[in-house]
Amino acid sequence: MGLTSAPQSSAPTREAPSPSSRLRDPSRSEVLGVVRVVPEDEGTCYSRLQIPLDAEETAGVRLRANTRAGLVPGEEAAYADSPADASANSTVELLSSSSSNATHSAEVAITAHDSAEESRLPDPSRLPYDDERFAEMLLEMEVNGVIDETWQDANRARLEDVKAIADILTSLKVRDLCCIDVSEKTSNFDYIVFGTCEGARHIHLAAWAVQDADRVHRVSKIRRKRTDELWEVVPVGRIVVNLMVESFREEMTLERKWAVTRSMDPLGAANAPISEGRQVKAHGLWTLTLNLQDLEDFEVDYCKDILMRQM
Repeated sequence: MGLTSAPQSSAPTREAPSPSSRLRDPSRSEVLGVVRVVPEDEGTCYSRLQIPLDAEETAGVRLRANTRAGLVPGEEAAYADSPADASANSTVELLSSSSSNATHSAEVAITAHDSAEESRLPDPSRLPYDDERFAEMLLEMEVNGVIDETWQDANRARLEDVKAIADILTSLKVRDLCCIDVSEKTSNFDYIVFGTCEGARHIHLAAWAVQDADRVHRVSKIRRKRTDELWEVVPVGRIVVNLMVESFREEMTLERKWAVTRSMDPLGAANAPISEGRQVKAHGLWTLTLNLQDLEDFEVDYCKDILMRQM
Protein backbone atom coordinates (compact mmCIF):
# COMPACT_ATOMS: atom_id res chain seq x y z
CA MET A 1 0.00 0.00 0.00
CA GLY A 2 1.73 3.13 -1.21
CA LEU A 3 1.45 6.54 0.35
CA THR A 4 1.13 9.43 -2.06
CA SER A 5 2.59 12.74 -0.91
CA ALA A 6 0.67 15.91 -1.48
CA PRO A 7 1.94 17.97 -4.41
CA GLN A 8 4.20 20.77 -3.19
CA SER A 9 3.78 24.20 -4.66
CA SER A 10 6.80 25.61 -6.44
CA ALA A 11 6.07 29.16 -5.18
CA PRO A 12 7.22 29.77 -1.60
CA THR A 13 4.58 30.61 0.90
CA ARG A 14 4.57 34.31 1.94
CA GLU A 15 4.69 34.76 5.66
CA ALA A 16 2.84 37.54 7.38
CA PRO A 17 5.09 40.41 8.46
CA SER A 18 5.84 40.52 12.14
CA PRO A 19 5.08 43.60 14.22
CA SER A 20 8.80 44.27 14.65
CA SER A 21 9.36 44.27 10.88
CA ARG A 22 6.56 46.75 10.41
CA LEU A 23 8.19 49.08 12.91
CA ARG A 24 11.43 48.94 10.93
CA ASP A 25 9.71 49.63 7.61
CA PRO A 26 10.75 53.16 6.58
CA SER A 27 7.76 53.47 4.25
CA ARG A 28 5.34 53.32 7.19
CA SER A 29 5.86 56.80 8.60
CA GLU A 30 2.64 56.57 10.60
CA VAL A 31 4.18 53.70 12.58
CA LEU A 32 7.50 55.44 13.18
CA GLY A 33 5.83 58.71 14.11
CA VAL A 34 8.84 60.93 13.30
CA VAL A 35 7.38 62.86 10.37
CA ARG A 36 5.78 66.01 11.72
CA VAL A 37 3.52 67.65 9.15
CA VAL A 38 2.02 70.93 10.36
CA PRO A 39 -0.88 72.38 8.36
CA GLU A 40 0.10 75.80 7.03
CA ASP A 41 -1.85 78.33 5.01
CA GLU A 42 -0.40 79.14 1.62
CA GLY A 43 1.26 82.55 1.51
CA THR A 44 1.55 82.89 5.30
CA CYS A 45 4.92 82.99 7.04
CA TYR A 46 5.30 81.33 10.43
CA SER A 47 7.82 81.64 13.21
CA ARG A 48 9.69 78.70 14.71
CA LEU A 49 6.84 78.03 17.15
CA GLN A 50 4.26 78.12 14.31
CA ILE A 51 3.01 81.65 15.06
CA PRO A 52 1.71 83.47 11.95
CA LEU A 53 3.68 86.61 11.11
CA ASP A 54 2.53 89.82 9.48
CA ALA A 55 3.79 90.93 6.08
CA GLU A 56 5.69 93.86 7.61
CA GLU A 57 7.69 91.55 9.89
CA THR A 58 8.88 89.39 7.00
CA ALA A 59 9.44 92.18 4.46
CA GLY A 60 13.15 92.70 5.06
CA VAL A 61 16.06 91.34 7.07
CA ARG A 62 17.28 93.61 9.87
CA LEU A 63 21.06 93.81 9.73
CA ARG A 64 23.22 94.22 12.78
CA ALA A 65 24.94 97.55 13.25
CA ASN A 66 28.39 95.94 13.43
CA THR A 67 27.91 93.28 10.78
CA ARG A 68 30.66 92.44 8.31
CA ALA A 69 28.50 90.14 6.22
CA GLY A 70 26.60 93.09 4.73
CA LEU A 71 29.69 94.82 3.32
CA VAL A 72 30.08 94.91 -0.44
CA PRO A 73 33.52 94.33 -2.02
CA GLY A 74 35.60 97.47 -1.60
CA GLU A 75 33.50 98.94 1.21
CA GLU A 76 35.28 99.84 4.43
CA ALA A 77 34.18 98.41 7.74
CA ALA A 78 33.17 100.73 10.56
CA TYR A 79 35.89 101.57 13.03
CA ALA A 80 35.34 101.79 16.74
CA ASP A 81 35.49 105.61 16.82
CA SER A 82 33.90 106.64 13.49
CA PRO A 83 31.23 105.31 11.08
CA ALA A 84 32.28 103.71 7.82
CA ASP A 85 30.46 106.18 5.54
CA ALA A 86 31.59 109.41 7.23
CA SER A 87 33.84 110.45 4.35
CA ALA A 88 31.17 109.59 1.79
CA ASN A 89 28.59 111.77 3.56
CA SER A 90 30.98 114.71 3.72
CA THR A 91 31.70 114.36 0.01
CA VAL A 92 28.00 114.35 -0.85
CA GLU A 93 27.38 117.45 1.28
CA LEU A 94 30.23 119.36 -0.33
CA LEU A 95 29.14 118.46 -3.84
CA SER A 96 25.50 119.37 -3.18
CA SER A 97 26.40 122.78 -1.70
CA SER A 98 28.64 123.62 -4.66
CA SER A 99 25.96 123.02 -7.28
CA SER A 100 24.68 126.63 -6.95
CA ASN A 101 28.06 128.17 -7.71
CA ALA A 102 29.41 126.97 -11.05
CA THR A 103 32.72 128.84 -10.80
CA HIS A 104 33.85 127.05 -7.64
CA SER A 105 32.41 123.62 -8.42
CA ALA A 106 35.68 122.21 -9.74
CA GLU A 107 37.67 123.50 -6.76
CA VAL A 108 35.18 122.12 -4.24
CA ALA A 109 35.12 118.76 -6.00
CA ILE A 110 38.91 118.54 -5.95
CA THR A 111 38.99 119.55 -2.28
CA ALA A 112 36.34 116.99 -1.39
CA HIS A 113 38.20 114.30 -3.33
CA ASP A 114 41.45 115.12 -1.54
CA SER A 115 39.78 115.13 1.87
CA ALA A 116 38.13 111.80 1.12
CA GLU A 117 41.45 110.27 0.11
CA GLU A 118 43.12 111.62 3.24
CA SER A 119 40.33 110.32 5.46
CA ARG A 120 40.86 106.81 4.10
CA LEU A 121 44.40 106.81 5.49
CA PRO A 122 44.71 106.05 9.20
CA ASP A 123 45.58 108.97 11.43
CA PRO A 124 48.91 108.30 13.17
CA SER A 125 47.41 109.51 16.45
CA ARG A 126 44.23 107.41 16.09
CA LEU A 127 44.76 104.06 14.40
CA PRO A 128 41.81 101.87 13.26
CA TYR A 129 42.73 99.27 15.90
CA ASP A 130 44.79 99.82 19.01
CA ASP A 131 46.52 96.50 18.38
CA GLU A 132 46.75 96.14 14.60
CA ARG A 133 48.82 92.96 14.69
CA PHE A 134 46.28 91.30 16.96
CA ALA A 135 43.42 92.45 14.67
CA GLU A 136 45.17 91.10 11.58
CA MET A 137 45.73 87.78 13.34
CA LEU A 138 42.02 87.54 14.22
CA LEU A 139 40.95 88.37 10.66
CA GLU A 140 43.33 85.75 9.30
CA MET A 141 41.89 83.20 11.72
CA GLU A 142 38.37 84.03 10.48
CA VAL A 143 39.42 83.58 6.86
CA ASN A 144 41.09 80.24 7.64
CA GLY A 145 38.03 79.05 9.55
CA VAL A 146 39.73 78.84 12.94
CA ILE A 147 37.20 81.31 14.41
CA ASP A 148 33.66 80.63 13.24
CA GLU A 149 32.41 84.22 13.57
CA THR A 150 30.22 84.86 10.54
CA TRP A 151 27.75 87.36 12.07
CA GLN A 152 24.73 85.75 10.44
CA ASP A 153 22.00 88.13 9.32
CA ALA A 154 19.27 85.70 8.24
CA ASN A 155 16.83 83.41 10.05
CA ARG A 156 16.65 85.71 13.04
CA ALA A 157 14.64 84.68 16.07
CA ARG A 158 11.20 86.25 16.30
CA LEU A 159 9.98 88.27 19.26
CA GLU A 160 6.66 86.41 19.01
CA ASP A 161 8.45 83.18 19.92
CA VAL A 162 10.02 84.86 22.94
CA LYS A 163 6.59 86.04 24.12
CA ALA A 164 5.17 82.54 23.62
CA ILE A 165 7.98 81.01 25.70
CA ALA A 166 7.41 83.63 28.39
CA ASP A 167 3.70 82.77 28.50
CA ILE A 168 4.53 79.07 28.86
CA LEU A 169 6.96 79.70 31.71
CA THR A 170 4.52 82.08 33.43
CA SER A 171 1.77 79.46 33.31
CA LEU A 172 4.14 77.04 35.07
CA LYS A 173 4.82 79.54 37.90
CA VAL A 174 8.41 80.30 36.79
CA ARG A 175 9.39 83.53 38.58
CA ASP A 176 11.49 86.59 37.69
CA LEU A 177 11.54 86.15 33.93
CA CYS A 178 14.19 88.18 32.14
CA CYS A 179 14.85 88.35 28.39
CA ILE A 180 17.87 90.10 26.86
CA ASP A 181 18.29 90.91 23.17
CA VAL A 182 21.88 89.89 22.40
CA SER A 183 21.63 89.98 18.62
CA GLU A 184 24.01 92.97 18.48
CA LYS A 185 26.44 91.35 20.92
CA THR A 186 26.95 87.85 19.53
CA SER A 187 26.21 85.87 16.41
CA ASN A 188 25.55 82.63 18.30
CA PHE A 189 21.96 83.44 19.27
CA ASP A 190 19.55 86.39 19.35
CA TYR A 191 17.70 86.19 22.69
CA ILE A 192 18.64 84.77 26.07
CA VAL A 193 15.88 84.10 28.63
CA PHE A 194 16.30 83.57 32.38
CA GLY A 195 13.77 82.17 34.85
CA THR A 196 13.77 81.11 38.51
CA CYS A 197 12.32 77.71 39.49
CA GLU A 198 11.58 76.23 42.90
CA GLY A 199 13.61 73.03 42.53
CA ALA A 200 14.89 70.28 40.27
CA ARG A 201 11.42 68.89 39.51
CA HIS A 202 10.15 72.37 38.63
CA ILE A 203 13.16 72.91 36.34
CA HIS A 204 12.59 69.63 34.49
CA LEU A 205 8.87 70.32 34.10
CA ALA A 206 9.46 73.80 32.67
CA ALA A 207 12.20 72.50 30.37
CA TRP A 208 9.88 69.78 29.08
CA ALA A 209 7.15 72.36 28.36
CA VAL A 210 9.56 74.57 26.37
CA GLN A 211 10.85 71.58 24.39
CA ASP A 212 7.28 70.44 23.70
CA ALA A 213 6.47 73.86 22.24
CA ASP A 214 9.40 73.36 19.86
CA ARG A 215 8.39 69.79 18.96
CA VAL A 216 8.13 70.58 15.23
CA HIS A 217 11.86 71.34 14.94
CA ARG A 218 13.25 69.38 17.88
CA VAL A 219 14.92 66.13 16.86
CA SER A 220 15.82 64.60 20.22
CA LYS A 221 15.70 65.51 23.87
CA ILE A 222 18.64 67.38 25.32
CA ARG A 223 20.94 65.21 27.39
CA ARG A 224 20.86 66.14 31.05
CA LYS A 225 23.93 66.65 33.21
CA ARG A 226 24.66 66.58 36.91
CA THR A 227 24.27 70.34 37.20
CA ASP A 228 20.72 70.19 35.82
CA GLU A 229 19.39 69.99 39.37
CA LEU A 230 20.36 73.65 39.75
CA TRP A 231 20.45 74.90 36.16
CA GLU A 232 19.19 73.62 32.82
CA VAL A 233 19.72 75.24 29.43
CA VAL A 234 17.14 74.71 26.67
CA PRO A 235 18.11 76.05 23.23
CA VAL A 236 15.11 76.84 21.02
CA GLY A 237 16.74 77.71 17.73
CA ARG A 238 18.43 81.05 18.30
CA ILE A 239 16.72 81.51 21.67
CA VAL A 240 18.50 80.15 24.77
CA VAL A 241 16.32 79.53 27.85
CA ASN A 242 18.11 79.29 31.22
CA LEU A 243 16.13 77.74 34.10
CA MET A 244 17.79 78.02 37.53
CA VAL A 245 17.06 77.86 41.21
CA GLU A 246 17.18 81.20 43.02
CA SER A 247 20.47 80.65 44.89
CA PHE A 248 22.30 79.48 41.78
CA ARG A 249 20.94 82.38 39.72
CA GLU A 250 22.19 84.91 42.27
CA GLU A 251 25.59 83.22 42.24
CA MET A 252 25.93 83.18 38.45
CA THR A 253 24.54 86.69 37.72
CA LEU A 254 24.43 85.96 34.00
CA GLU A 255 22.05 88.87 33.42
CA ARG A 256 24.71 91.31 34.60
CA LYS A 257 27.38 89.66 32.49
CA TRP A 258 25.29 89.91 29.35
CA ALA A 259 24.22 93.48 30.18
CA VAL A 260 27.80 94.75 30.50
CA THR A 261 29.09 92.78 27.52
CA ARG A 262 29.29 95.17 24.60
CA SER A 263 30.15 92.64 21.94
CA MET A 264 31.63 89.17 21.55
CA ASP A 265 33.13 90.10 18.20
CA PRO A 266 36.79 88.95 18.27
CA LEU A 267 37.87 92.27 16.73
CA GLY A 268 36.41 94.07 19.74
CA ALA A 269 39.34 92.80 21.79
CA ALA A 270 41.72 94.73 19.50
CA ASN A 271 39.94 98.06 20.06
CA ALA A 272 40.83 98.46 23.74
CA PRO A 273 43.78 100.75 24.54
CA ILE A 274 46.96 98.78 25.09
CA SER A 275 47.83 100.86 28.15
CA GLU A 276 44.66 99.67 29.90
CA GLY A 277 45.00 96.12 28.65
CA ARG A 278 42.61 94.25 26.39
CA GLN A 279 41.10 92.35 29.30
CA VAL A 280 39.76 95.55 30.88
CA LYS A 281 37.35 96.27 28.05
CA ALA A 282 36.71 92.65 27.08
CA HIS A 283 34.55 91.93 30.11
CA GLY A 284 31.46 89.77 30.41
CA LEU A 285 31.13 86.47 28.59
CA TRP A 286 33.85 87.46 26.11
CA THR A 287 36.26 87.37 29.06
CA LEU A 288 34.89 83.92 29.93
CA THR A 289 35.71 82.62 26.47
CA LEU A 290 39.22 84.08 26.66
CA ASN A 291 40.00 82.75 30.14
CA LEU A 292 38.45 79.28 30.14
CA GLN A 293 41.23 77.90 32.30
CA ASP A 294 40.31 80.26 35.17
CA LEU A 295 36.63 79.35 35.31
CA GLU A 296 34.57 76.95 37.36
CA ASP A 297 33.45 73.69 35.79
CA PHE A 298 29.85 74.80 35.18
CA GLU A 299 31.00 77.97 33.39
CA VAL A 300 33.34 75.98 31.16
CA ASP A 301 30.53 73.59 30.26
CA TYR A 302 28.24 76.52 29.49
CA CYS A 303 30.71 78.21 27.17
CA LYS A 304 31.73 75.05 25.36
CA ASP A 305 28.47 73.13 25.08
CA ILE A 306 25.98 75.98 24.70
CA LEU A 307 27.75 79.00 23.27
CA MET A 308 29.99 77.13 20.86
CA ARG A 309 27.23 74.71 19.80
CA GLN A 310 25.04 77.61 18.66
CA MET A 311 27.66 78.84 16.18
